[in-house]
Amino acid sequence: MSRKTKQNNANDPQESGGLPQGNQPASSPVYYGPMPSYYGGGYPLYGGQNGFEDSSWAELAELCRILWLKKFVLLLMLCFSAISWSYYIYSATPIYRAESIVELSVRRPRILGQQDAVIDDTSRAVPSTSVELFNTQVLKLQSNTLRKKVMDKTRRFFPEYANDEEKLAGYFKRNVSIDLIRRSSLVKISVKSPKPETAAAIANMYASEGIEAVYAINRDLSKGAVSWLDSQIAAQRKMLSEAEQKLLDFRQKNLLETLEAQRGAIKESLIAYSKELTEANAERDKLLSRYTLNHPEVKTQDQLLSALKKQYDEKIRLTEEKEKEIASVRTELGVLEREKDTLEVTYRGILARMEEARLSADEKSATIKIIETADIPKKPISPRKMLSLALALFLGGCAGVFLSMLSYKLEDRIWSDADVENDIGLKVLGSVPRTPWLARKKLALIGLKDKFSIAAEAFSGIRGLMDKNSNGKTFLFTSSGPREGKTICSCNVAIMSAKSGMHVLLVDLDMRRPQIARVMSDSIPVMDDNSEWSLLHSLCDAEPLPFSSICTRTELPTLDVVVSQIARDVNPAEVLGTKRLREFLEWAGKNYDRVIIDSPPLGAASDAMVLGGLVDGVVLVFRFNKTKKSIAKRCIRKLNDGGANILGAIINDVDLSRVGHEYGHYYGSDRRG
Repeated sequence: MSRKTKQNNANDPQESGGLPQGNQPASSPVYYGPMPSYYGGGYPLYGGQNGFEDSSWAELAELCRILWLKKFVLLLMLCFSAISWSYYIYSATPIYRAESIVELSVRRPRILGQQDAVIDDTSRAVPSTSVELFNTQVLKLQSNTLRKKVMDKTRRFFPEYANDEEKLAGYFKRNVSIDLIRRSSLVKISVKSPKPETAAAIANMYASEGIEAVYAINRDLSKGAVSWLDSQIAAQRKMLSEAEQKLLDFRQKNLLETLEAQRGAIKESLIAYSKELTEANAERDKLLSRYTLNHPEVKTQDQLLSALKKQYDEKIRLTEEKEKEIASVRTELGVLEREKDTLEVTYRGILARMEEARLSADEKSATIKIIETADIPKKPISPRKMLSLALALFLGGCAGVFLSMLSYKLEDRIWSDADVENDIGLKVLGSVPRTPWLARKKLALIGLKDKFSIAAEAFSGIRGLMDKNSNGKTFLFTSSGPREGKTICSCNVAIMSAKSGMHVLLVDLDMRRPQIARVMSDSIPVMDDNSEWSLLHSLCDAEPLPFSSICTRTELPTLDVVVSQIARDVNPAEVLGTKRLREFLEWAGKNYDRVIIDSPPLGAASDAMVLGGLVDGVVLVFRFNKTKKSIAKRCIRKLNDGGANILGAIINDVDLSRVGHEYGHYYGSDRRG
């Protein structure tokens, strides 16, 4: 951006803003917000609503700026964190973790394709789901009984705990974990130890002891089943013997073959009677063919038939009774035989279950088995170098941010436009970059000697804002303390105003330490002790010379200078209250387009407070990373008490590389020539 473009931007009301409220001329534009500065810090000219960034982005930018300013504090905390991490890694004992995996089964293996021969004790609560069964098994593995067994077998690994049972138990509680893997029937046994071999040995021993414990439970259950089945077999054998004896006694008492033989004999006699009855009927029919019913032979035949019929009916009755007797015997015999068969089947089943129980007691079948044994770990799980390093750097960064913010607040120094606008409440007219390659004398004339430098551009922008923000002619430049650059700023603003075509008068009213005569010695004639060259003597002489006689011309035709010299016989404080000073200011305002006054610092003398009420506007000069906010606020209160119209502030000697401003890169070639 060319100097002409920046100057035009400075003349734009939307870019330059207006005066702060309070002590401003009625014709001056009202200022409602922070003014964007042209060089260094503050808000950017573009971006965000109405030319300003969103508040969140502004706060983030402010935080980044503070961290950049305090980067050494942040780096120091990060270095401290890195050193602490290194010491922790060096001194920490490495911890290794070994893991073994076992599998749980919902039911135990079957023998010979049948259910296990175990006692069904319905008085004990049985888990209703596989999850409950698995959790029950895990709790058994976590039991104190199993832990004590493993502790007894692994005591040789812990000679330091040989005589301290509680410490050894505490070690196992802290470093051994048994957990059911989610959505599976697998259990992970994890063991931590400073020695990898110890961790693997304990993990495998835990798994083995867990399985042995289940084996022992299985053997106890099987032995109990065998004992119970023995008693059942004896009782079943007795019942079967009684059933067989009862069946035998019944058969002996009720001879079924004899009954069937009797029934056969009765049937044969019944057949004979039936044949005789048929022959008798045939004989009667033959007699009736020859005789009548009353014939003696027919009657004799009828009597024979009647006798045969009675005998036949008696045989039928005997046959039916015998059939009933046989059926009853057969029914009771069948009941006895079925009872005996049932007892025999039950007896054989119990014998088979007995054999299964004996096999189950001898066989190592359980509801748990090892899936994966623990290997000796190669790498420790603690300390985790990358994670601990990240955590250390994170904590160090947080501490660094906190200390950076704290030191920034405690230092109470002005670092940027935001400090002036937000904390102090003044508008920033501009920021003057640091130029360490120039002497102070040359820096006061940089607007005249090096018109294309970034500092000259900054003073040009300040002059443009002053043109827009005030209709007055007389302006006072002061600072909170010495060596903050008020003389440099007043000289360069006067030079830029003269370059813009104004007839400018630069007045040195710092009568205790006048500097303008020295810094502008190349542009004005050499001073001597003649009092007519000194404003101080002109104001206090009994017969003062005309004011025009103390004005000295410079190489700029439109710039005149009034210098002062130190006088031992004159008190500057007495001069400030004289009528002669007011007459001088009125004369300067009538004869010049702009009057720039360099006054003493507010912290060193009260001259600026008195002069502030006599001029049209006051410009405060703050030095980057030197002026304190609290002192600046006290200076503003003094000026306000004196009735001064404060136009704004200039931040001098800004280190663009520290605030990270983009202009520092743009004008980087300036320093190299």
